[in-house]
Amino acid sequence: MHWWSSLITTGREGLRVQRAFAAPAAIARAVLGVLLATALGLLLDDPVAGAMASVGAFICGIGTLLNPLRHRVVNALGMAAAFSAMAVLGALVHGTVWLFLLLLAVAAFAAGLWRTLGIAPGIRGCLTVIGLMITADLAPDVRGGLLMAGWIATGTGFIVVAQLLPPYGPRFAGQRRTLAALYTSLADASGAADSATPVPYAPFTPARQSLDLLPQFSRPAAAAMFGLLGEAERIRRALQTVRLRVPAEEAGYQEARASAARVLGDISRTVATGREHRSPGDVWTLLDAWAEASAAPSPRDLTARLRSAVQLARRSADDRLGDALEPHTEVPGLYAGTPSVAHTARRIRTQLHPQSPIFRHAVRLAVGVVVAEIIGRSIGGWHGLGISAHGFWVALTTMLVLFPEYGHTIARGWGRASGAVLGGLLAWVLSLPHWSPTGLAVVAVVLAAAAFLTLRTGQLMLNLWLTSWIVFLIHHVGGLPGPTAWARGGAGGGGGGRRRGR
Repeated sequence: MHWWSSLITTGREGLRVQRAFAAPAAIARAVLGVLLATALGLLLDDPVAGAMASVGAFICGIGTLLNPLRHRVVNALGMAAAFSAMAVLGALVHGTVWLFLLLLAVAAFAAGLWRTLGIAPGIRGCLTVIGLMITADLAPDVRGGLLMAGWIATGTGFIVVAQLLPPYGPRFAGQRRTLAALYTSLADASGAADSATPVPYAPFTPARQSLDLLPQFSRPAAAAMFGLLGEAERIRRALQTVRLRVPAEEAGYQEARASAARVLGDISRTVATGREHRSPGDVWTLLDAWAEASAAPSPRDLTARLRSAVQLARRSADDRLGDALEPHTEVPGLYAGTPSVAHTARRIRTQLHPQSPIFRHAVRLAVGVVVAEIIGRSIGGWHGLGISAHGFWVALTTMLVLFPEYGHTIARGWGRASGAVLGGLLAWVLSLPHWSPTGLAVVAVVLAAAAFLTLRTGQLMLNLWLTSWIVFLIHHVGGLPGPTAWARGGAGGGGGGRRRGR
């Protein structure tokens, strides 16, 4: 019965709620965008304008909350342009089913390949495909679809404008975040009780990728951070050498490792905040005494590497000092770099073969979304329960549930289906009172805020609030809120179940 135990474990993973949240300022900007979009609909007394502008602001807002490595304005502009363009394209192919299905397959395949660049870019790729489906599936005709696309673009514009508001934080925020996480992992490795555990290398990948995204003209100002990446590799090797060659019984060994962890933690905080965090003097006194007394050369090398990293971290907090630095010898190729577009194209091109897991995922995504769209259209009105006569819900669920890894797909299916059903119940309860347009708008903004807040906590909570929010939007434009809630939940369960059967 190993399969049953595995199924239970996967189900628990899908229903688990994590305590992970985006930055409060980023959430506030996303909520502000949705609030402005909703207010626009109220001012114009146009439910369609308010609903579609809210959709644009909501989807674009999610894109800004997904671990951005580029500047937040650039990230929002890219998401807004891609989502709006797909909405226009969906409106143009409305009514031409074969052409829409062909474009949907191509767009879903491209979104699957975009997963090459990481989880967050892959999710953003899927979000842009939603724009294609919204206007192609839900618009009354081509003209109505283009009108919807215009309001969607307006909503994304609100998110872009919101990114211009303070607080601004230090320069190169995405790169600082990944480098800080790298040095935190080194600090944890230095202070770990089990010296047999190898120093992790996984945190180096996102740090390297984030620095690789910087355009050539901004790299001189980020020279200190390139140096910190190279110095982190030297520190990793030094820590590993100390573990192998310095006896654990040596005097001052455990205290020195704890002191090194303290220094690495302070470096992480300096890089993350852009403000210097100095280590106490007695920490350096202990490290210097240990290095001097040890018979092995590795403690002296580790201490020297820590001092170099501290100096680079201090310089990373001052852009003027960064401009004066030479490229670090540890990462000359990365600093010289390849143009970002060419590098991205090369990374995706390496995945274009049948043996690649990303390529197979892209094929599954394209086939699954198109088949789900056809099945959804065939379901039709679903015996009057209010689901759209199109395949939007089933295709949407299929696209968001599918992951390259089978275990993630099953876990997301459990969480998404459960969240959709619970969200349908909440939406039905909230639809019972008679709401004024202003009341509906206020509740819709609150539900959107809840979705933003729970974005990283897991599929269960996210889909609970997301389902309720979508139902309120449909109610706002004159739909049937209660039945639609259950249709949405049924489609979510069906999409998740279909993926589990794969």
